[in-house]
Amino acid sequence: MNDEEFGGFTWLTVCFIDDDWKLKNKMIAFKRIEEGQNAVKCLKNVLLEWGIDNNISSMVKRDYNDRYDNVRENWFSSQRSLLFNSKLLCFDYLEDISDSYLILQYLAKRSLHDRVSKIFNYITETPSKNETFRIAIDRAKSLSKEVTDVVIPTKLELEKNRPQVWFYDQNDGFVSVLENVLGLKRAFFELEDMDHYFKSINLTQVEWDQTRAFYECYEDFSDVSFFRHWFYYRTANMYFPVLCSLYTKSLLLVKKLKNGFYLNEDKCLKFTEAMNNHWRESNLVLAVAAVLDPRFKMDIVKHWYRKIYGDEWESQLTIFTNYFTGVYNEYAKGTNNFKSCNSGSEETNSSVTYEMLDPSGKPSKSSRDPNHVQSLNFELHLYLKEVKFPLIKDFDILKWWQGNIRYFPTLARMARDFLSIQIAPSFEPYENPVLPEDFNSDSDSDMVQEAFLCTRDWLNSKEYLF
Repeated sequence: MNDEEFGGFTWLTVCFIDDDWKLKNKMIAFKRIEEGQNAVKCLKNVLLEWGIDNNISSMVKRDYNDRYDNVRENWFSSQRSLLFNSKLLCFDYLEDISDSYLILQYLAKRSLHDRVSKIFNYITETPSKNETFRIAIDRAKSLSKEVTDVVIPTKLELEKNRPQVWFYDQNDGFVSVLENVLGLKRAFFELEDMDHYFKSINLTQVEWDQTRAFYECYEDFSDVSFFRHWFYYRTANMYFPVLCSLYTKSLLLVKKLKNGFYLNEDKCLKFTEAMNNHWRESNLVLAVAAVLDPRFKMDIVKHWYRKIYGDEWESQLTIFTNYFTGVYNEYAKGTNNFKSCNSGSEETNSSVTYEMLDPSGKPSKSSRDPNHVQSLNFELHLYLKEVKFPLIKDFDILKWWQGNIRYFPTLARMARDFLSIQIAPSFEPYENPVLPEDFNSDSDSDMVQEAFLCTRDWLNSKEYLF
């Protein structure tokens, strides 16, 4: 379920996988919530009216307040309607996290660029200073110190390459500025001995080392084009690698910034706290969705846990495996909290009997043991050990699960719940529910507006492509 705001209104959409294994996204409410009104009560009423108060597994909120915290912690849990250990998952909009990452990177780049520009502008301020620096370059080279032959950028060129926007900039000239200044570092130290005032402008040795470290990792954390792909991911199996990529880049960036002179440490700490909270709340659930992708299964979790946890990855993998197995067992047993939100008539049976063959093609003796072929974990074991689907990009995961439901009925019910979790926007990027021009709050009731928008949304719904 998604909660989004638009012009003083809140609209609610529900995302689910229907009996034909099609991902659906439907607006069910468009409410005006004035300041001081009870948003929680409004949410409850909408869900009760639709009769889906017992079928909510996750919630995405697009605003920044905590108005639904009460309902998350109390009402849904008391209904015993939630999946995932009786806790409603509420993912902050993932793009907000990536935007914070980009802003943090932008502030660091601006600060570092200003310091570097001050150095270059000083040595090009007058012909005399420029000549003195040329002598410093020759002196450094005569002492066998490494100095790169570069063209000193002008003030206009520096201003042109100054970071101007916090979002992803494909025409990023900042890296060339860093390359130039680092190539002349030894000459700058020679200039200090020739011009004592320059020492107050030049970077210290520690600051030069920090600048070098920032430059060497710049490509790793500056390429964020991957984060923009979630607009095209409509099932949750692909959110896990996006989250992991963002998390690893964030750890790297914050590590460099905390050790640097170019950013307020408090900003780093706040961002780190927000990122760690998001990781703790999201990674296990999104990892389950990723494992339910037959192209990856457990391999994708192992890959990212190695990168994120290092030497501790195996112990963290054990935590995830236990979580995954526990959720699977609850689905297999059909407990109150783990009956699929999307379950239909074809999924009433939680167990399946497998007729196994031995290597010769004859019925296996183990097939005669009902405890072996009908154990809760056998279906899960069979899925994880089965050969993975080829790693093709254009893969219809819902069609795959529709065709394999007879072999993995419990996992298929899990797939309908986990794969329908939404973090990306419920509407296409920049597509908002605009009202007709002749609608206004004075002459038309909120109920009419809601009926119009919800009806239009249901009539114009497009089938998602994967």
